[in-house]
Amino acid sequence: MDGFKTRLAARSNQSLQFRLSFYLAFTSLSVALVAGIVSFVSALSEAHDLQDDMLRQIAVLAASAPSQYTRGGISELSPSDADEETRVMVQWLSGTSAASAPQASASAPLSGLSIPVGISDGLHTLTVDGEDYRVAVLTSAGGSRVAVAQEGGMRNEIARGSALRTV
Repeated sequence: MDGFKTRLAARSNQSLQFRLSFYLAFTSLSVALVAGIVSFVSALSEAHDLQDDMLRQIAVLAASAPSQYTRGGISELSPSDADEETRVMVQWLSGTSAASAPQASASAPLSGLSIPVGISDGLHTLTVDGEDYRVAVLTSAGGSRVAVAQEGGMRNEIARGSALRTV
């Protein structure tokens, strides 16, 4: 009978060890999953903020020297052979001191985007023909208004890729 009690105690200990190992593994995987989700969301938000900052910087650059960019188009900002993800569109909003300058587009796919003249300064997401664009609008000290836009789908793809690499 002693052998039976010994085997029963050994099985009980193994079962307890198995259960403890299982719960520890399950808890570790759960924490890792939550940490991965938090990291992904945080990195995605940071990538979008970085992209928005880039649009603001381009708007400040274009507003600081409007004649330089409107004279011969704005191919300096986005060459025609540039990757789609780097293409931006700069438009001078009419009703400003730069209204006489032609609206210039950096890339053909974005050239159909017409930004409303009365749009307020800041960042906006506009949908045109089913396509989302992220737009930064800035009024310079001289009163000229400039809008810098980038295709939303490409921005989201870049941000998602960056966030996945972070995870």
